[in-house]
Amino acid sequence: YTLLQNHPNPFDEATVFAVRVERPISHREAFIVVLDLQGKELARLPITLNQGINEVVYDYQHHRYVPGTYAYSLVVDGQVLETKQMVYAY
Repeated sequence: YTLLQNHPNPFDEATVFAVRVERPISHREAFIVVLDLQGKELARLPITLNQGINEVVYDYQHHRYVPGTYAYSLVVDGQVLETKQMVYAY
């Protein structure tokens, strides 16, 4: 699995998280977790992982963040596989 950079970045209202899957691997659950830079979980978004590009839209309106840098991680079956950063620029 490859976690791609969110787009757009920076974002203001919504952004898209994408995961590239070269070869599907059996798994029970997968999600994108959004964290502040202190490691506090702010959102957890389920994502389906099929071969190809898999996307999930993150809508800021459900969360009240201050502008700044946040982290997001791909978690599969309880293991963090990759983490990237994004900028919320309200």
